Amino acid sequence: MKIIFLAFFSLLMLNCARPNFKDMALLDPNKKLENCSLQFSNLKTCLQVQWETPPTTKAYSSLILNFIDAQGEGVDLETLHEAQLKVILWMPSMGHGSSPTKIEKLASGSYRISRIYFIMPGDWEIRFQLSKDTQLLDQEKIELILK
Repeated sequence: MKIIFLAFFSLLMLNCARPNFKDMALLDPNKKLENCSLQFSNLKTCLQVQWETPPTTKAYSSLILNFIDAQGEGVDLETLHEAQLKVILWMPSMGHGSSPTKIEKLASGSYRISRIYFIMPGDWEIRFQLSKDTQLLDQEKIELILK
């Protein structure tokens, strides 16, 4: 039993080794993404993202999302596209994510994403997925590096 535990623990430690990110550019977590920074091309919908609580590895963060059309009007995902929003935190260099986020609809096309928790420093992706039933309709992502 001790051998199995030691083997498992060793593999765990090797998979979560801390990579060296000193030469990578940092995304300013306080920057507001404006004017259709993320484009869902399949659904012809823009996504504006604003940090409500900046990202950190020490506490929960939150975002405000606004989905808009070409005229600048809010897009109701459920009505217009019959789409459901999913927000996934993913750490590509480690091959794992974090705990699920909470999505709260504020108004037509406007959502608060809370319970964003980055469990460790490093490179992260925030993946915004729009799906209908089990079919992925569109996906975009924000990449950031946390120290």
